[in-house]
Amino acid sequence: MNQSREQEELIAEQELHEQEQAAKEKEEPPQNSDIRQLIEEVCGIKVYEEQKQNMEDTMQELLEVCRQKELYCMHND
Repeated sequence: MNQSREQEELIAEQELHEQEQAAKEKEEPPQNSDIRQLIEEVCGIKVYEEQKQNMEDTMQELLEVCRQKELYCMHND
């Protein structure tokens, strides 16, 4: 009976440790390599640094175009 109780305590302690570890992982922001790995696993594609940089550059260009158009519209009103 004592042995059964010890096993239950060990299992409970292990579960608590796993819960604490999961909570800690949720708090930490994912790193770029983690994000690329997740995308690869979920989508089956690899995201290379060059592709990522190209996407970021394109987004910046689009934002700049939107800002210019918004400014143009404000002056024409």
